[in-house]
Formats: sequence, C-alpha cells, structure tokens
Amino acid sequence: AFAKLNAKKEQRDIKVTRSGRTEMISIYDVLAGDIIHMEPGDIIPVDGIFVDGSDVKCDESSATGESDAMRKTPGAAVMKALESGQPAKNLDPFVISGAKVLEGVGTFMATSVGEHSSFGQIMMSVRVEIEATPLQEKLGKLAMAIAYLGTTAAGILFFVLLFRFVGGLSGDNRSASEKGSAFMDILIVAVTIIVVAVPEGLPLAVTLALAFATTKMLKENNLVRILRACETMGNATAICSDKTGTLTTNRMTVVAGTFGTTSFVHADSANSDKDKTISAWASQVSPAAKELLIQSIAINSTAFEGQEDGKPVFVGSKTETALLELAKDHLGLVSLSETRDNEQVIHMFPFDSAKKCMGAVVKLPNGQYRLVVKGASEILLSFASEFAHFETLEAEPLSEEHRQVLTDTINAYANRSLRTIGLVYRDFPQWPPADAALTEGGSVDFASLLRDLTFFGLVGIQDPVRPGVPEAVRKAQKAGVTVRMVTGDNMQTARAIATECLIYTEGGLVMEGPDFRRLSTEQLDEMLPRLQVLARSSPEDKRILVTRLKALGEIVAVTGDGTNDAPALKAANVGFSMVSGT
Repeated sequence: AFAKLNAKKEQRDIKVTRSGRTEMISIYDVLAGDIIHMEPGDIIPVDGIFVDGSDVKCDESSATGESDAMRKTPGAAVMKALESGQPAKNLDPFVISGAKVLEGVGTFMATSVGEHSSFGQIMMSVRVEIEATPLQEKLGKLAMAIAYLGTTAAGILFFVLLFRFVGGLSGDNRSASEKGSAFMDILIVAVTIIVVAVPEGLPLAVTLALAFATTKMLKENNLVRILRACETMGNATAICSDKTGTLTTNRMTVVAGTFGTTSFVHADSANSDKDKTISAWASQVSPAAKELLIQSIAINSTAFEGQEDGKPVFVGSKTETALLELAKDHLGLVSLSETRDNEQVIHMFPFDSAKKCMGAVVKLPNGQYRLVVKGASEILLSFASEFAHFETLEAEPLSEEHRQVLTDTINAYANRSLRTIGLVYRDFPQWPPADAALTEGGSVDFASLLRDLTFFGLVGIQDPVRPGVPEAVRKAQKAGVTVRMVTGDNMQTARAIATECLIYTEGGLVMEGPDFRRLSTEQLDEMLPRLQVLARSSPEDKRILVTRLKALGEIVAVTGDGTNDAPALKAANVGFSMVSGT
C-alpha cells in the first residue's frame, strides 16, 4: 500500500526542453542535460544550474534547513563576474533538488538526477533496513535456547541408544539388514526430537500476528508503514501531540474581534449588551476602515479561490481562509482575484516563522505606500507604537494603559481557546523607505520594517476540539501514558486548549519555545517530568523534547501533520503522520 501511495505521490509531469522541443515528461524520465522550466510552487526534481529567468527565488529549507528565500543568478552571469574579478560570493547559480520555487519563472539545466542528486542522497542516507521487533528478538533468543536444549537432549539420547545398541551386538542374531534398520530407528528418534524441539515457527507467528493487526488498523484508517510500530506503540509511555488538526478540527471561524473602541462576537456567543454581533458591527464599518480591512485580509494573504464539490471555496491556510470568509460574508468581498487585481501590490513578504507574521505593501491613490502586517497578536503589539481609531483611522500614540488593555483583551480571547491574530499597518511616503535595511539581494529586509507600527485591531479565531479527544486523553493517562501538547500558539491559547483536552492539570508546567531552547541538558531533565504544554514552539523544539524524553528512558510517540514535523517523527520511537491538519 505504501509503495503504491509513494509512487502516486511522486508521479508528476514537468515541462522540459530536450533536443530543441518543449514537452511534458515524467520526473522519472529526466536526464542530465535537459533544460527544465520552473514556475512558482514547483518542487525542483533534480540538481542543476540556473540558465535564465526573472527574479527567481527558491525555498531550500528542506535541503539546507535555512528558511530564507534564495535568489538565483544565471550561471553565465556568475562566470562573467568571476572572469572580471568581481565578488561572486553572494551569487548563487545552483538549483537544489527538493527546493520549492517561491517566485519568478526561469529555466535550469539538469546536472544530477536520481540518487546522485542532493535530495536523492538524503533519501538514500535515511533508508533503514528491516529490523526485528523487540518481541521478535526475544522470541528468537527463546527459540535458539529451546533449539540448543532439544539438540543436547537428542544427542544424549542418541548416544545412550547407540551404546545400548553396540553393547548388544555380540548376542544379536538378527541379520545385517535388520541391525541396520535398528540403527536407523535410533537416528530417526534423535532427529525427530530435534525437529519437534526447534520452534522455528515462533517468530513467524509473531510476524503474522502483527500483520493481522496492521490489517485491522487499516480498517480504522491507520496505515502502518513499519511493522514494529504496532508492538512499540503498545509500550509507549509518552505522547507528544500537535494541536491544530490533531487535537482540534482545523475548521476555523472568526468568532470575536476588537477594533479601536468597537468589538464584536459571533451571534451564538454574544453574552452581554456591550457585545455586537458580526453583522451589526460590519454595518457600521466606515469605508476607510473597510478598505484597510480588505487590504489586511485579502491582499496580505497567500490563499486563493478554488472549488470543492462544485462550490467556490477559499484554499490555503485555515487561518487565512477564516479571515477571508469574514470579509466575504460581512465586508463585501465579492471576488478575491478581482480585489487583488484592483490594488497595486508592490511587494509581498512571506510568513516569517521567527516573527510569526507576514506582510504586503500596497500603493495608495495618494501616492503613499502602505505596509499591512498580520500575525501573532502579542508579537505585533510589541512592534506597535501607535493605535488607530477604527472609525476615522486617526492614529495616536499607544500609551502603556492602552497597551495593557489590548494585552488583557488578547489574554481574554486566548483563555477562551481562541487563536488571536493581530492587524497592524504603517504608511510610507516612498518605497523602499529611506530608513529600511536591504538584504544581500537588494530587496527590503522585512524585519527592519517591524517597528513604529500602528495597531489596527485583532480577531479571535475558534478551532474547536475534536469530539472524543478529552476521553482519549483520559484513557491514555489511565493507562500510564503521559500526553504533552506541542503547538505554535501563544501560551494562553495553548493552556486553554490543553485544559479543555484534559492535558493540562494543576501543578503542570506550561513553557514557551524560546525559553525551552535556552535550558541546559540538566535543567531539561529536571523540568520534563512536569512539562505538559510547549507553546510558541518550532520543529527543532519538538525534536529536542523527543530526544531528551528518549534519553530519560521514555518510549515516545509523536503526532505530526507536516514536513516540518519530520525531525521529531524520525526521532520518536513511533511517529503518527496525520492526513489532515496544517
């Protein structure tokens, strides 16, 4: 099943130029020397040298671990720079297999394919030989001991009968054939004991039992890739679980928001006269505020319009699609593509996992440039020095008192198990800004813009806990298995969800990834028994957690739903790769 699944997953056609003709061929048919065309979103299948293109940037994090977008320079331009004596340190003509094209279009010449490519070498290095399970190893040793005992008993019996046979030959009047037949009977008895004593079918019986278990698990939508995982999971003592899509449904909906002095909640959760429903709030939004909201939600987004069962839907990050549904249902967003076409988008800043935010630059009708940023609310609030009145968009300095009010609102949303997303902006008279730092490629450094921002508002997004999760956690804990939650959400949201799932209990420890990373090995070992929730964590944090738990003698199971969880899944004793989620 896995062979068919992998073959189907890997099979795709790519556009190449070969012998002067451009055609679509399978990635399995690519040869060194082919000219391969690449576009945004493509996964590079082979190694090569960049030939020609326009502003091509690649994400090589899967191969190098670096999340920066790498700008590609044509090989001819690099050679020209080298020949002329110009510095070429920052010029990169190499295209690495496994990388993803982020932007730009171009072509490159294939130089290494298959197991000779960098991605192929990585895949060859992580191949594992089929190993016996712990139970199979124990049964193998037991079978060998029984075999030695049976062989010893057979040998003793053979020699006893043989001595008895030889001792009686002097008075034996039987014919030679009868004597030979008697000797063969002795030999057969000894061989029979050996055959009966050696339990050669014992390890095979375990294999068949595990194979039967995998078949039964397949009926429950669990596809077992490594047979020994069935047995190992039965001995698990710790589970490190992701939140989004694993403990929760990953069906996100905007249910609350605060903009200036106005706020709204979902109609089903309005619990005071002060709270407005989303519809009542949206009907009073001014044109200027609505324009800024559309820019923050629709323009500053990587989601797009698609179809599901013949109905139009938004495709992309669940957080972004929840915001787009809000804009569509209440802010008059009709067509996402038309809205983007009607705006002059100057630059897009992809999601920065370190800053937990993303941004876009839009040129305004008055000639100014507006940077809109959305992301983790408490982080964006720390970058803000002003706040905007929602009705007029007039900005004024953000006092410590008002900052505390916003912080309390964020915490209140988080304590209701809501994911909080902040919206901020900043207007510039020119682009690039005069005080902005530039990257080595000449583009504006996103991090240098994250200061003196104007806080515009925040929304609370609900991601309900999956039915049955609290009961499943209770059963695991009753069986002696410690369940820990590892998530990228902030501490308050993580604690609220963990409490709802019965993971967080009184006396447990909740920690954020940056603090977790700074601990020494001794401090980690002392703290881990009480750790129940790890918030604002990175994939490396999860890997460190799994590694230390294993070092303490725990049998660790990990759930993951993306390639970023691969290090932890690989490090764990048992890895659960979730089909749905982020």
